Amino acid sequence: MVINATSLGFEKSFAGLSDLCSDKDGNVYLLVGERSQVVVLDKDYNYIKTVVVTENEEKVNFDGAQGIFVDKNGEIYICDTNNSRIIVTDNDGVLDVLDLFNISNM
Repeated sequence: MVINATSLGFEKSFAGLSDLCSDKDGNVYLLVGERSQVVVLDKDYNYIKTVVVTENEEKVNFDGAQGIFVDKNGEIYICDTNNSRIIVTDNDGVLDVLDLFNISNM
């Protein structure tokens, strides 16, 4: 099986697809760093939604994001590499913590 943007009904490719992980229910989270998005699929690889992280209703842009993790409560952790930060957001993209682990000062 090959999963790509076209097979999921997207017009544009997953340019910048940089990581993936799954949650406790088997949902798959695709980090599309170049678009600052997380695409969520169910355990059978059907499209559920696209998560766009927002702060005060404005899109938070990633720069070279290279890692994603979802904890048991559904919070999404994104390693925003070139911005030297980890973004923590709820499953709907509402920002919980920005620069929680800002490593640029280390």
